[in-house]
Amino acid sequence: QKLFGIREKFPCLGRKLPQLRLMPSCGDGVVDTDEECDCGFEQYCNEFYKQKDCCDIKTCKLRHPEYQCSKGLCCNNCRFTSNNECRSKYLKDECDFREICDGNDLKCPVDVTKINFELCNKKRGICYEGMCTNINSLCKHIYNDVDAYYSRDCIDSIGTFIIKKCPQIKSNNKLNILCKSGTNLCHHFICAHPSKILKGTLAYKVKNEFCLIPDSSLREGILKLAPNFMECSKDVIGMCFDGECIQSRNIQIDCKKGACSILNNAANITMTKPFFFI
Repeated sequence: QKLFGIREKFPCLGRKLPQLRLMPSCGDGVVDTDEECDCGFEQYCNEFYKQKDCCDIKTCKLRHPEYQCSKGLCCNNCRFTSNNECRSKYLKDECDFREICDGNDLKCPVDVTKINFELCNKKRGICYEGMCTNINSLCKHIYNDVDAYYSRDCIDSIGTFIIKKCPQIKSNNKLNILCKSGTNLCHHFICAHPSKILKGTLAYKVKNEFCLIPDSSLREGILKLAPNFMECSKDVIGMCFDGECIQSRNIQIDCKKGACSILNNAANITMTKPFFFI
C-alpha cells in the first residue's frame, strides 16, 4: 500500500524482520531460517491463508520439491509468478511506477518512484515520494494542517528581512535560525497559516498571515532547505535548487543517471507562475 502525505509513508513497516530468534517454532506463523513456510495453526493455514496445498503444517516444509512458495504477492499455486502486477501506481500518478513480479521471488519488487523534485504535470508540479504534488500541498502535508499553504507574500517579506535585518542580528534569539545562513532564502522551507503558529515553527506576522519556517528541531530531510523550485527572487524569475537561488533560464533537470543535477545554459523550464496551485 502507498500511504504518503495525503498518503503517508511508513518505511519501517516495509523492513524485513530479523529471522534469527532464540526459540524458533514450527506453527507459530513466522518463517524461521530452517523453515520453507509457516502459516500458523491448522485453521489459519487451511481457511485464512489457504496454504494447505503448498505448506506442510507439521514440518513447515513445502509439500513438493518443485514448489517454490506458499504465499506472497508473487506466489500462486505454490510457484513464483511473473509478468503480473503486484503493486499498482499510486492513483495512476506519473511520479510512480507499477511493480511487476519477476518470477524469482514470492515478494513484490521494491517500490520504485521517480526522483524527488523531478517535474511533473506538464511542469506545473513536482514529484515527491511517488506523488505529483506542489509546494502548496507540501506545506499542508509537512505540518499536517489543511490550512497551511504557500505564500508569495511570506517569501517576499522574509527575503527582504534577511537582506536588511540579518546583518544587524547579533544576539542569541530565534532570529539566528533565520539569519545564520546569511542572505540565502533557499535555506528555509517557508509556508504560511492564516490564524496560528504551528508546532515546531518560528512565525513572523506579515499582514494577515503567519509566515512559518521550521525551527532547529525540524530541520531534517525535506525541511532542511527550501523545496526545489520555490521562488527566491523578485527581480528575475529565480527558483531554489538544492539550497541555491538560480535563474530559471540557467536550469535544466537531468535525472537520467539516477540523481537530478543542474546543467548550465539550458532554458527548458518555463516558470512564470511556479508551483503553488492547489
